Amino acid sequence: MVKNPRPSVEIRVLLFFWLLLRRAVISVSFVFNFFAKKVQKITSKVLQQSEMTEQDCLFREIEITLSKDDALELTRLLDEGAPLPDFRGYYEVLFELDRGQEECRPADNTAERQFAEGDSAKEDPPENRPLANSTKLVLYFSAENVIAAIHVELLLAALDIADYDIHEKILNRRDYLEAYKEHYRPFAIGERLVIVPSWHRGTEAEREALGRGDGGGSAVGDRSGEMSDCSSGVPPVRDRFGDARLPLYLDPGLVFGTGHHPTTRLCARRLEEAVRGGMRVIDAGCGSGILGIAALLLGASLVFAFDIERASLRSAIQNGALNPGISERLAVKHGGFDLGEFAEFPADLLIGNLTENVILSWSDCIRRGRFPRLILSGFLAEQKQNVIERFADEWRLVCEREEEGWVLLDFEKR
Repeated sequence: MVKNPRPSVEIRVLLFFWLLLRRAVISVSFVFNFFAKKVQKITSKVLQQSEMTEQDCLFREIEITLSKDDALELTRLLDEGAPLPDFRGYYEVLFELDRGQEECRPADNTAERQFAEGDSAKEDPPENRPLANSTKLVLYFSAENVIAAIHVELLLAALDIADYDIHEKILNRRDYLEAYKEHYRPFAIGERLVIVPSWHRGTEAEREALGRGDGGGSAVGDRSGEMSDCSSGVPPVRDRFGDARLPLYLDPGLVFGTGHHPTTRLCARRLEEAVRGGMRVIDAGCGSGILGIAALLLGASLVFAFDIERASLRSAIQNGALNPGISERLAVKHGGFDLGEFAEFPADLLIGNLTENVILSWSDCIRRGRFPRLILSGFLAEQKQNVIERFADEWRLVCEREEEGWVLLDFEKR
């Protein structure tokens, strides 16, 4: 029998390098195909976007649904300044519309949902229900950033977050504004205050709304002697102001504060009871400026408003200018509770329509503020105890109100 001779060392080395080169070529081909698909996807988005003019493109919206714990970790990073190019801000969707109700959006689905509020085409907006076991975050980027979703997914991977859903769309300015104006009409937000969109000024819709009343939310009863009746010692709003209605002209645009959300209504109605002539008020997280403007219309002499979103500052300033005699008494600043002006501004009360996370994260700064009264809302009934306990040592709860699962707490300094 003749045995096949073993390949020489040189041949075996050449064979090894050939196999190594073949694998490298296959790997490079795989990587090339992967990135080619990504480039194709990005190019497709660029071509789609090029069909819109720069004026038409408003924002690129990235919607993420993930677990509550993962959402908390992500929002903390976003609040600290996440390294996301062209990042413009975010909000947490704290409620969802009842599935039995019709959601007011244009047929082409391009209109932007209001920041944590939702537009309504009817007198009575659809019922708002808290989200169940997950959290939905909506992030905004400049429309030109065609790889924003990729940046977000890389950030999620860095945080070891693997279980999530992500959706992306471009917000078109023209479609949004037209649908927004169609669905947003004058309505009463309390016994005196009537929200009037700026484009309805002087119309029959405004005159009709100013001639119609609206009841306020009911107070929760006493809690073991710790909380008094919300109406105790407070003259009825009609006794103080009569039947005259106050129009609050507003064009909130893409920021929180249209007046439809239960927490905004709760805050506005409490301001009707709490504000007295000459008061100084702090509006924390002012959004559209609706609450600060309401306080001034009700008799406050000066309002210091602040927000971390620059879009909110522009909106608050513009809305202040829509209401005669307001702008000169409305001071608006960019920033949060760490502002030096906040620590130095003496006020009669602070009102903040904020999330539980923001309130708890900045509670130390809030407690150092120079005001004897603290009105907080923006959180759910199951979250209120965390807020109460955080302030219990220095603040006494005097009023608690609830509407559609959302809560307002009114504290006085001990």
